[in-house]
Amino acid sequence: MKCFIHINDEAISVCKQCGKAMCMKCSAYSDHSGICPECRREGFIAECGNLNRLLNSNKNSIILNIVFAVLLVILSIVTSVLVGIYMLALLVVSVALAIRVVFLFNKRKPWQQRVNYLSAEISKLTNILKHRGTAVI
Repeated sequence: MKCFIHINDEAISVCKQCGKAMCMKCSAYSDHSGICPECRREGFIAECGNLNRLLNSNKNSIILNIVFAVLLVILSIVTSVLVGIYMLALLVVSVALAIRVVFLFNKRKPWQQRVNYLSAEISKLTNILKHRGTAVI
């Protein structure tokens, strides 16, 4: 049996997900996990989509927290003339929201790095799958 990508190479295993034959190069590319490059690409696309949804949700949370913090600061300034203790409470909440924004920003970095890696791998695999028979993994 021949590899479905490297048509001149003998297959050493079959994909656990789709059953296509894989040669040593294809198997090594997927760390001998038993998943072919095509199925691995599909998994990367799904993971990338999930991470992009997380990043968008995170971005929306950051925006909402910033808007809410600014509104609380404005409210504390307006009410400072009337009641000092409420102003202090509003400022404390604003600082807490600012700290949360910093936390949310820090949470984004590893997700974005993973999305960048996955995007590069998806492009690489897409190119490989276009050139079956002459592909280099």
